[in-house]
Amino acid sequence: MKKRISLVSGSILLACCITGHYMSNSNRIAEVSKEKSSANKPQKLQQTSHEGQKKLFSETYADVVCSDVPFYVGIGEKVDIALDRVYIKGNGKGKCFEKFDPVADVNELETHRNAVAQGLGKNVSLVGFLHGVPRCQDTMRTISNSVLIKTESLEECIQDAKELGLEFSHRSSHPSYYVFRATDGSPISAINAAAAIERSKNVMLAQMNVGQQFRKFATVNDPLYKEQWHLKNTGQGNGIPGEDANLEPAWDLVQGSGIVIGVNDDAVQLNHPDLQPNVTSYHLDMGNSVLVFNPDGTLNEAASTIDSDPSPGDDELDDNHGTAVAGVAAARGNNNIGVTGSAPFALISAVRIFNAINDGVTDTEEIALLNTFRAVDIHVKNNSWGSSNQLWFSNAAGLEADSLMSAGTIGRGGRGTIHAYAAGNSREFYNQASKSGRLNSPYVIPVAAIGNRGGHSNYSDFGPMIVVGGPSGTSAANGIVTTDRTGVRGYNTLE
Repeated sequence: MKKRISLVSGSILLACCITGHYMSNSNRIAEVSKEKSSANKPQKLQQTSHEGQKKLFSETYADVVCSDVPFYVGIGEKVDIALDRVYIKGNGKGKCFEKFDPVADVNELETHRNAVAQGLGKNVSLVGFLHGVPRCQDTMRTISNSVLIKTESLEECIQDAKELGLEFSHRSSHPSYYVFRATDGSPISAINAAAAIERSKNVMLAQMNVGQQFRKFATVNDPLYKEQWHLKNTGQGNGIPGEDANLEPAWDLVQGSGIVIGVNDDAVQLNHPDLQPNVTSYHLDMGNSVLVFNPDGTLNEAASTIDSDPSPGDDELDDNHGTAVAGVAAARGNNNIGVTGSAPFALISAVRIFNAINDGVTDTEEIALLNTFRAVDIHVKNNSWGSSNQLWFSNAAGLEADSLMSAGTIGRGGRGTIHAYAAGNSREFYNQASKSGRLNSPYVIPVAAIGNRGGHSNYSDFGPMIVVGGPSGTSAANGIVTTDRTGVRGYNTLE
């Protein structure tokens, strides 16, 4: 027998899989979910386009022509120097770069840079991009003619620098770091001198004084975001500030656009104002579907009779969990209503399984569908549920093991579907997640729960295969604030 687990830490983990951003914290739905929306108080949908998502980089530079050989600028960084642009400091807003036809090499580039500097009477730097990674705003560096040198023997260092074409400029704000400049004003000369002087016995460290662009972190305008401690813990519910998923820096880079999250759970209210903008067109209610499988165990959708509406019915009082989990994963963010999800622009594909289990769907159907349904289209599948107990060992055997392996190898364009499973909620009974065959599968990521003060949640199961946790709660007072069914149904029945 299976049971729903009021644990949605996998929803936080999947956002980290989406963003490539891991954290050391976990997540559970409060007994009273606080998404304050109801049928009697309709909320206007703001149809924010996915095109409006902040792109991974504000500008790409795929067409930049760079030097064939990278240049070392210090602290393990190498840059490819652009041969078709320079950076002009103090040249007015939007006029800091001068672009031109590519020159042949860095020597010709230096001639051009020097001419621009003399003509404008301004400091002109070279432009470089970190070697071996995509060229974009975040990997762009500006390279002046100054070098930072750390030394405890300044007089000797000044003499060494003079022999290499560097002259002392001034001490930095740190007492052991000093700024030197290339005597001839050339950034290329400064690069070569920095590499040479670092070998001096009087120098502890030498690096180019490079510049980089910074940007503001993404902001969130959802009114209940201030209560979502799992995303930003400022001390809500007597929590410790900072014990959260730390997703704000990741949101400034990526927010889930193009990623599909499968929510394997009970009903999901697809028309919820904070979920509807992120809903896909493919869903499944297992209990109301007649399923036909291919010989390899995958679903034959063409031959099956599929109920594609996993929404809860008005008479179903306990179908609340899936809506809450979906909100933790991918409630639409920055739409001025409700909450935000961990991946606020990811899409949601819902598979309703619990009424299906109650209606007598076989283990074969259940296992195959959970693992292989739309394996090509769904990138991450969240499973905030598990066996009714884990007091004895069980194996992920037969079809379950094979279907997990299949989805984990052929899904997501051959990169494998990511399966996040709750570790379990029965720590008080000394339940061990390691006794679940499913959680021991190499194609599953078990997720434990961590409270708002940084320790493990008092219910979260333990085991050696658990290497990640997500923000969670230990009571209704510090539970997760997420989407709830609208109207009088749901965890929160207040009007």
